[in-house]
Amino acid sequence: MSMDDDRVARIVAEAEQMINEIQHQLDAGEDFFREQGIDRQKMRDAVGPKEKEEAERLLADDLAAVEREVAEGKARLAFSTPQATKSPARHRTMI
Repeated sequence: MSMDDDRVARIVAEAEQMINEIQHQLDAGEDFFREQGIDRQKMRDAVGPKEKEEAERLLADDLAAVEREVAEGKARLAFSTPQATKSPARHRTMI
């Protein structure tokens, strides 16, 4: 096998591993819903465009609030952190 074949084989193996991990996570999610007695198909049918729109709006509001908090935190840090202004060393006369 050439180096390119080895590289392709490695990439394919990594992709298969990621697919297996994702499938495991999806199965775990399905198990969780089943354990909680939640029928996912009924949930999908119950959520209409109005609910989806409201959920998207709430998510956008939450993201905006997080952005504001981050900006406020940055501003607080900018004002509370003293500037590292150091006076230049005094020139000493050599004897």
